Formats: sequence, structure tokens, C-alpha cells
Amino acid sequence: MSDQKSEKDIVKKLDKVADSLETTTSHLSSVVTQQQLDLIRERIAKCESEIVNVRDSMTASVEKSSAILKECLIKLSGFEKLCVEFERDLSASRALTFSSFALSTVAVIGLVICTIYL
Repeated sequence: MSDQKSEKDIVKKLDKVADSLETTTSHLSSVVTQQQLDLIRERIAKCESEIVNVRDSMTASVEKSSAILKECLIKLSGFEKLCVEFERDLSASRALTFSSFALSTVAVIGLVICTIYL
């Protein structure tokens, strides 16, 4: 009977050791999980701050690009007006050139006719 009693004591002690090991394992796994969660939180916080920085940079870049685009549109509008005026001046110069050529041709013909009849 003492063998059975000692076996029962050993089994009880082994059960206690097993329970203790299971509890310790559970605590260790929750500690590891908590460490992993803390690490993930740190990484998420870092990513969020980087996203905020990138968003601010993009916003500034868009605003700067928008200002440059507005300035370019204003200059392009002025350039367009200058081109229209230049075309008008060129057409007027061409018309004056043709008119002066025609007038000089008529004048030369008139001089030839005058010299022939005089």
C-alpha cells in the first residue's frame, strides 16, 4: 500500500509540476505576445508618422505645383495675346509690302510712259 501511496504522491506531484509548467508556458506566451504587440504598436506609430510626413510633403508639393501652373497659365495667356498681335503686324507688313510693290510698279510704268511721250 505504501507503494501505491507513494505512486499517488508522485502522480500528484507530477500533476502539480505539469500544471505549473502549463501556467508558466501560458504566461510566457502572453509575455511574448505582449512584446510582439508592443513591437507592432511601435512600428505602426512609426508608419503613421511617416505617412503624415509624406502627406504633408505631397500637400506642399501640390500647392507649389498649383501656384506654378497658375503662373504658367497667366504667362501663356500673355504669350497668346502677343502671338495674335504679331500675326496682325506681320499681315499688315505683308500688305504694305505688296502695296508698295504695286505702287512702285505703277510709278515705273508711268515714268516709262512719260519718257516715251516726251
